[in-house]
This record gives sequence, structure tokens and C-alpha cells, in this order.
Amino acid sequence: MRLIATMGASGISQKHQYIFNGNNYNSELSFLALAEANNITDIVVIGTEKSKESIQTILNVNPNIEMVVIESDNVEDVFQKSLEYISKDTILDLTQGYRHYPMLTLLASIFLQNNASKNIKDIFYAQIVNENCQAYKESCEYRFTSLIKYLDIANMARIINTFNKSHQN
Repeated sequence: MRLIATMGASGISQKHQYIFNGNNYNSELSFLALAEANNITDIVVIGTEKSKESIQTILNVNPNIEMVVIESDNVEDVFQKSLEYISKDTILDLTQGYRHYPMLTLLASIFLQNNASKNIKDIFYAQIVNENCQAYKESCEYRFTSLIKYLDIANMARIINTFNKSHQN
């Protein structure tokens, strides 16, 4: 199983508490908590050079994390790299993404959803539990929310639309 995360350049200031299936995980980054919760060691992070700089200390001690650096304004590269790195049973973490990176990674997953060798097992976003918590100043609590049902809804809508168009003639 592979975990793909998108990363901004917010930096690491402290550990936060992430809740996944009723269990708590303390980590500086959401994707590290998600990887621990799912016993994933194959991790790909897509971000900018500043993203890489902001998590360099994490990368130094985790050789299993592959950092894919893309220029911030190169939309096509983000989409293509997402297509390239999504593999069988991939989990996406869209929590700490840089601008359009989470959206393009999600669009790539929609594009690949009928590809047997490249599929999305789940999509997660860590929502803050206490909206008054300031993540850049203090430790906060987050709860992972699965977004996979929305991928399924998008697929079903496409199937229904295709069926309707084929029976209109």
C-alpha cells in the first residue's frame, strides 16, 4: 500500500494529535500519523522546494519518504506526477497541501478510478476538532475524515450520465 500526501510550506512547529478510527496519533504532519495508523512505509510527498525545506528534518530521519518536488505554478506536472505515483491500493492525504496540489491529485485519482493497477483505496482529510485552535501557534487535535464516498459518487454520476446519453437516441 502507498500513501501519497501533498505538502505546503507551513513548516513544523510542534506535534498535533490526529484521531483515526478512535485511536490517537501524535505527529508533526498528518501524513505521518496516517501512515502510522495504517502501517504504511511507502510514502510519496508532492510539493514545492519550499515544502521540502519545511519538512527536511522529517525526510532526514525517514528514508522511506520520497519527496517529489514540482515548481509551484506547474499545474501539468502536479497532475502527471500524481498519475505516475498512484499505484494499487493508494491512500491520499490532502490535509496539508499547497494551493492546487490536493485538487490536482484528487482529479488524477478520479481519472484513474477505473484502472485496475492504479486505484485509490481511500482519501483522507484531517479536520480540526476545535476551530479556535491555532495550528501554527499551539498543538491542536484533528480527526481524519474519509472522502472516498465522494469519489464513488462522482463515478456513479459519470456512469448514469453515460447511460442516459447512450439511450437518448
